[in-house]
Amino acid sequence: MTETFTLAQTPAKTVAKLYPNASGCSAEWTPSAGANWACVDEHIKNGDTDYISCSTATFLQDAYNVDALSGSGNIEFVQIVGYFKSHLYDVASTASLFLLMNTGTCTDIYKFSTNHAEKFTQSYQPYTETMYINPLTDLNFTWSDIDSLQIGMEGSSPTALIYTKLLTLRPVDGVSSQFLLPSTGGEYMYQNTLVDEVNPPNTSDYIYSDGLMQTYQDIAIASRSCCTSGTVPGWGAYVYVVSSTTIYAYDNNTLPMGQSRGEVSLTGSVATSSSLMDVYSTGTYIFVARDSNSGDNIQCYTHDGMGGITYNNGIRTGVSDDRGWGIHGDGDKHIFMAIYGVNDGIGSYLVDGAGLLTQADTDEPGHGITYFVHWFDDHVYLLQTGNIVLYTYDADGVLTEQDNEASESATYGHIDDDGTYIYVLGHYELECWSEAANALTKNCNVHQWSLRNFTDSILCDNGYIYCFGSGGMRIYTCDGTAFTLVGEASGENFHVSVAQRSCSLSDEIFTHCQTNKFRQGRHYNKRTNFVLTDHTTETGTITSIKVVGYMQCTNNQSATIRVHITENLNTDYSDFTYNSAAWTYFSKEWAKNPDGSAWTWADIDALKVGMEIRDDGNFGEKVKIAQVYVEIYYENILNPEIRCTQIYAKVGYQPDDVECLLNEPTEASFDHTRNIKMLNFWSGNREVYSLSRSNKTLVLTGEEFEQDSTCTHGEPCNRMTCVRTMGLNGEPVTLSRLNFTPLNRTFRILSFGWRKISDCPSHYSWILQLEDHNR
Repeated sequence: MTETFTLAQTPAKTVAKLYPNASGCSAEWTPSAGANWACVDEHIKNGDTDYISCSTATFLQDAYNVDALSGSGNIEFVQIVGYFKSHLYDVASTASLFLLMNTGTCTDIYKFSTNHAEKFTQSYQPYTETMYINPLTDLNFTWSDIDSLQIGMEGSSPTALIYTKLLTLRPVDGVSSQFLLPSTGGEYMYQNTLVDEVNPPNTSDYIYSDGLMQTYQDIAIASRSCCTSGTVPGWGAYVYVVSSTTIYAYDNNTLPMGQSRGEVSLTGSVATSSSLMDVYSTGTYIFVARDSNSGDNIQCYTHDGMGGITYNNGIRTGVSDDRGWGIHGDGDKHIFMAIYGVNDGIGSYLVDGAGLLTQADTDEPGHGITYFVHWFDDHVYLLQTGNIVLYTYDADGVLTEQDNEASESATYGHIDDDGTYIYVLGHYELECWSEAANALTKNCNVHQWSLRNFTDSILCDNGYIYCFGSGGMRIYTCDGTAFTLVGEASGENFHVSVAQRSCSLSDEIFTHCQTNKFRQGRHYNKRTNFVLTDHTTETGTITSIKVVGYMQCTNNQSATIRVHITENLNTDYSDFTYNSAAWTYFSKEWAKNPDGSAWTWADIDALKVGMEIRDDGNFGEKVKIAQVYVEIYYENILNPEIRCTQIYAKVGYQPDDVECLLNEPTEASFDHTRNIKMLNFWSGNREVYSLSRSNKTLVLTGEEFEQDSTCTHGEPCNRMTCVRTMGLNGEPVTLSRLNFTPLNRTFRILSFGWRKISDCPSHYSWILQLEDHNR
């Protein structure tokens, strides 16, 4: 028999991955499609392409059989690897995810103690459990355990409060009021279609303000004059109007959207015996000038803020046929009245703490018929035919004429101030005056024949000068050097037979209309109120709402956008000021309903949003709003979804040692090549160095023969396969039982080749190239 030698090898440690291949003991999680195990069996995880999920507070289990493993040797560990995430939302703090395994019956399942849900993120991450012994037996894993191995998970996802954003609510048909103007479509077009775009907004259609006065209502009384009380503690702001023989007190209320922005309601009235020409209020008392040629021509009243107007006292000034024409004052101390009649001039009066009048002084400047009187900055201005007269006065109400200047406007004139300048309107002229060192200076004027149709009343408000008359309304600005016409509304007849004073309060304008109406309106502040889409299936606690708009303010002008919200009869607003020519977003957030209560979904369905362009300084198409929408933020109660996209087991083991046999080699050869370097010097000498061994290999050749004459044993082929496997493993091999003893040591297989010589008898030749393991 031919002698043999042995090649022995200890294989490298191996880690095998075993993937699900069938359902196991449970399948309670929800698959995205198909079988549960097929959603997590990928060798390369595929994210949300397929997955299983759990979104309930109930504990649910899933388990899977895994691939078989043909192995031997010592099993060093088994590890379960699963990729999980919380989908879209973070799970509750009480959520759970435990990995499972079993190697026996379905009643014998081991659940690991680590709750991996505590570390969940909203992207897939690996979560593992590693076992060095079988936790069900407390013994080393056996290959029988691996054959019956199942892996899986148990999870639960209780309810959690999730902050989320409702789909955006946008304006729909059914605009509750629209006083802003559409860029296209005409006045009967629902303006919601111009601002309801989804991002990006379309800036080619929008809503805008033209800057002209918006009328809210006409009150059918033959009004002569009006004034405001200011803010009176306890009962708010009032407008007082006089007609021929009646004083009316109106409460200026702010009402919800869908109705007027503001509206006056009558709270009291009192009738007198003579025609009333003008009214002035300090906030405590009401003073009236009476067109009476006998009896009182100035009177004082008190309004209780609820419905009662009571008479305090009155005074007769001058002689018969001297009438009260205009009235003004500096508050509750000094009152001044323009006297028209035989003795055209001015009267000065004191008011005591009980609202009783006493006459302090009178003066007849002698410049013609008296028309109007006005107090401003501790000076009193009196208009007479062709003249404006300037007075000062002392604490006792004694008047001193300081200056008088010719004024075209003073004839049939009206007067007001803007806090800086005095403006006189009359005849067909508008003049700007200033005072310095008790001297009058006319700064500039507008002299136009067409102005005669706008000279029945003047009002300065918010930086604008409003001129009312039978031609409608003209709006000017003035910088003290020149007037600028910025707007005109025709067709609105503000003319009355004897027009006196217009007034403003809380952004409202009150003036006269035609011959028998008192008109309330807003100058350039116009608003459109939008109805919104209702919510659909959303539930949860609403934390806030946000109104968002998109606007542009051209020509470097500034504008205030007032954003209103209304739910049923409750309203609130917020102002934003811009001066950018670029389209800009603005927003306002409300945490509670305007009535102070928490938002409800019924509130959301009843919600309306108003956009009001205010204080814009623009007359024409210059302040634009191109988009309006509302975002609803709420706490949504739900069970966040736990997802698993991949799970598998890793088995780490040390395979058993392997031995192969080959016949004693017929030939052995060595290659001990070294790296040699030679140095040549200038002197002609040379030196040779052996630096290292470049090769130390052993080549064996031999033959294998079938020992069985029947040619059925296959021994040569088995030997070839055995050595080939060793070579592929790559681990060192130890040669033994070679007759040439020095070769019985450890090598690495560099190559192994063979050639079949015959089938029967089976005959192979082989060549084995080895490298010394210790070189």
